[in-house]
Amino acid sequence: MNSYYYDPKAKSDNHLANRNAEFYRGDLETLHPYYQQEFQNGQASIISFLKKTVISKAKYLRYKQLFALSAEKCYKNQANNYTFSEAEVCEEILIKNDVVLNSLEDFTKEIEVKIQDNYEKSALNLTKISVFSKYEFDKLHRTYLERLNYYDRYLYYFLAHSLFIK
Repeated sequence: MNSYYYDPKAKSDNHLANRNAEFYRGDLETLHPYYQQEFQNGQASIISFLKKTVISKAKYLRYKQLFALSAEKCYKNQANNYTFSEAEVCEEILIKNDVVLNSLEDFTKEIEVKIQDNYEKSALNLTKISVFSKYEFDKLHRTYLERLNYYDRYLYYFLAHSLFIK
């Protein structure tokens, strides 16, 4: 196992590595749990990165705008003459029905689907070829995870930044 990519012909002293090599099937339904777990970890890492950076900043800025709007429309508006509890309900409705906040929630779900779709198109398309090899799948799997971590992460970041912050 000197190579960075998994070589199925190389036997290991490790029983688990040998068992994993024999267990692997090139189909999504029978995909080895190790590959599934690696993919899910990569996907969760990207979503967490987005939520902790650009999505949280966009939410903060949007809540700041909404609280200023609710102070003006619900609490300080003399035309409405709301009581405090009515003004709180007005503010809750304003926040609950805000399109931008709902779009922020939907954005991360859409990115999860996009990541899954890209993975199936790149790495799992190989499994439908008749000359499928475990070595090629492992290489595509690792290449996709690297691209996800080094390229797609920032692509989705700048996409969210341009949609919600600018």
